[in-house]
Amino acid sequence: MLKSITQTAKELGVSATQLRNWSDAQLIECVRKNTVRYFDESEFEKIEIIKKALSQPKATLEDARKALLGNQALQVIEEEEIRAATEEMMTAALDKALSENFVELFEGMAKSFREMQQKIQEIQAENVQMKQQLAKLDEIFSYEVQISAGIQQMKDELSSHEEQMKDLLSELNTHERDKSTLMEKFLHENQSVKRQLRLQQNEYTQERDKLLMQTLNELHELRAAVEQAAAAQQAAQQTAQQKRKKWFGLF
Repeated sequence: MLKSITQTAKELGVSATQLRNWSDAQLIECVRKNTVRYFDESEFEKIEIIKKALSQPKATLEDARKALLGNQALQVIEEEEIRAATEEMMTAALDKALSENFVELFEGMAKSFREMQQKIQEIQAENVQMKQQLAKLDEIFSYEVQISAGIQQMKDELSSHEEQMKDLLSELNTHERDKSTLMEKFLHENQSVKRQLRLQQNEYTQERDKLLMQTLNELHELRAAVEQAAAAQQAAQQTAQQKRKKWFGLF
C-alpha cells in the first residue's frame, strides 16, 4: 500500500526532508505522482533500519547503507536456506514415491513437510541469533566511536595546555630579562648589595628550573598516557573490524 511522504514521515517518526535525502541517496525507493513522493509499506522496514543506524554518533549515510546490506544479506541467507531445505525435502519425497505405494507416499510426504517446517523454524531461530549478534557489533562500533571522540578531545586539550605553557614560559622569560636589566642597573649603583642579590637570583633560577622541569615531565607523562589509550583503542577497532570481516565472510 502506498503512502504519501507526509503520512510516512508521521507514522515512522522521521522528517519529510530525511525521507527525500534517503530517497535521493537511493537507500529507499519511492513512487512519484506529479510532485509528491509515495512510499510502499514494504520500504518501512528499510526506513527503520536507516533511522537506527543514523542515531549513532557521527553516523553517515554510508553507515546506513552498510546496515541495509547486512539486513538484506540475512534475508537472502534465510530465503536460500528455506529454499534449499524445501528442495531437499521434496526430492526425498519424490524418490520415496517412486519406490513405495501411495499410502506410504502420503505418509512420507507428511513426515517430510513436518521435518521441513521444523528445519525452517531452526533456520529462523539461527537468523534471529545472527541479527542479535549484528546488533551487538553495532553497539561495539558505537562505543568505539565514542572512545575515539574522547581520545581526540583529550589530545586537543593537551595541545591547548602545551600552547598555554609555551606562552607562559615566553612571558616568564620576558619578565626575567626585564628583572635582570633592573637588577644589573641596581647592582651597578650599589656594589654592596650585588653579591647578596646574585645569590638570591641563583636560588630563584634553580627553583624556577626545577618547577619547569617537573611541569614538563608531567606533560610528557600525560601525552604518553593519551597515546597509549589511543593505541589501545586502535587495537580494539582492528579486532572488531577483523571480527566483522570474519562474520561477513560467512556470507
